[in-house]
Amino acid sequence: IGKALGRYFGKGKIVIGHDVRLSSPTLYGALKDEMVKIEKIEILEAGLVTTPMLYFLVNNLKAVGGIMVTASHNPAEYNGLKVMGVGAVPISGEDIYAKISNY
Repeated sequence: IGKALGRYFGKGKIVIGHDVRLSSPTLYGALKDEMVKIEKIEILEAGLVTTPMLYFLVNNLKAVGGIMVTASHNPAEYNGLKVMGVGAVPISGEDIYAKISNY
């Protein structure tokens, strides 16, 4: 998923963060490890943050996007990713798949 998201963004600054779920730091690390393999991506590590804080960072740092490791309001045993583009506008899985399906 990290590699696919790196391809989706292509180049620029990407802010990544995670919530307090037990699985979040591991997923965050795996996401970061794969995304740094994309040469034109600059990963800005926010670490443990709230989702609104990540939205702020994406805007304030003029990033091309951000990824939050969180399952939002779902039960603690779940986890996932919130992906956003410029201006912290949400990006759907369908949008990501459509753009990278040619790789």
